[in-house]
Amino acid sequence: MEFLVKALLVGLIAWGVGWTIVEFIAAREGNSGPSGPSSGVETAIGKQAVVTGAFSRGENGETRGRVRFEGEDWKAVFVGHSATPPAKGEQVTVVDVDAGHLEVRVK
Repeated sequence: MEFLVKALLVGLIAWGVGWTIVEFIAAREGNSGPSGPSSGVETAIGKQAVVTGAFSRGENGETRGRVRFEGEDWKAVFVGHSATPPAKGEQVTVVDVDAGHLEVRVK
């Protein structure tokens, strides 16, 4: 009986050491976590927003408006290549977050 307890204990220790080595190698190789951002403004990029306020060209040449993104109202700058900015109710794609506003383009 004593032999079985010792064998079981040695087996558990060996398994624990092996698992620790595997986790260490995975972490060094960069395979230990999610592949993309999981929090912060980076998570907004590529997601959809809805235009809630008309876009208009300002004095500095930027086309600004308002969008609803994930239930919140945001200032937005249109950075698309279209000559016509998106209309109210139209869906846009977030391409960047900068200084308290979203940069969007037509999806």
